[in-house]
Amino acid sequence: MKNLIAVLLAFVIGGLLWFFLSRYSDTPIAEGKTSTTARAAPESPSKSAATPASTPVISKVLNLPPEKYPRWEGGRSIGFSDPRWKTLNQRDKTDPGWRGKVEIEFYGKVVDEKNLPVAGAMIKLSRGDLSSDGTTQVRVQSDADGLFSLTGVVGRGLNVSAEKMGYYTSGLNRYSYEYAEFSDKNFHQPDPSNPVIFRLRKKQEADALIYREQELRISVGAANEVTIDAGAKLQIELLANPKPKQGPWSMRVTVLNGGLQSSAEEFPFLAPTDDYQSSLTLDDSTPKPPRWTEIYEGGEFYLRSGSNYGRFEIQMISGKAWMRIKTWLNPSGSRNLEFDPQKTIRPKP
Repeated sequence: MKNLIAVLLAFVIGGLLWFFLSRYSDTPIAEGKTSTTARAAPESPSKSAATPASTPVISKVLNLPPEKYPRWEGGRSIGFSDPRWKTLNQRDKTDPGWRGKVEIEFYGKVVDEKNLPVAGAMIKLSRGDLSSDGTTQVRVQSDADGLFSLTGVVGRGLNVSAEKMGYYTSGLNRYSYEYAEFSDKNFHQPDPSNPVIFRLRKKQEADALIYREQELRISVGAANEVTIDAGAKLQIELLANPKPKQGPWSMRVTVLNGGLQSSAEEFPFLAPTDDYQSSLTLDDSTPKPPRWTEIYEGGEFYLRSGSNYGRFEIQMISGKAWMRIKTWLNPSGSRNLEFDPQKTIRPKP
């Protein structure tokens, strides 16, 4: 009898344990737990259509960590009298990882070369944080007004880029934004009423161009002739070629039976009709396009030879004996210099 009672008690206790475990096994995540993956805005066509045109596409992570830190108020400062230094030092003492927990907000707008909004641009946002990978990436799209934003996330800094099929991306777009260090040169103070502008340029129909890329050995005082096409030639003379920071660099470029003019445009796709000169002297002050790095001497230029237009680029490092020359010539007489590699005309020897 005692054995039967023991068996029944064991059965009842086991049943109660099974019920309790099955009831509470799916314990909810504690409130405020950080998510390591940002949640992008819905991409369903039906939901997108219901979104008002003036509402920016937003990416959010709603569960901020309990130890989040508010963004710094005010602009960039490097002065030690700034009272924010005291707060920063206190954070360093109490939480060495606080830089990865700063609240991030970002508001941007994508426009074209005419300052018109670009809808449907792909925005890549990558923030430095305390996730296992050290970064969390998310993609969103600009809305009908070119607007987009990122809110409700934490981290130290943010990298942002914008692109769209059929557009060039401007090299003038700023890429990095800092939130933890208010003294950093990239420190960013978000303002929804003043979004960061990202510029794209719409690609146009390209003409067939004669394209050449050449490397030329060059020495001071020697005249070098470069062929662009029959009847279109450059004469290049290196005047001074010291090692970097050891003296001024200079070069003379002449178009034989034609003219040239310097260009600092990022997209030099339409040749001007006048103001060409037969010869130019280049030096350290010659304007260069924004995408150029500081190590290169030379420049970019429009070209006119007979009734044809073109452009060319000269790059070399001061003190070296080699330079690279790229040339584009439109043999149709059109001023259109937009280049499509699939339409390249093979140059004649």
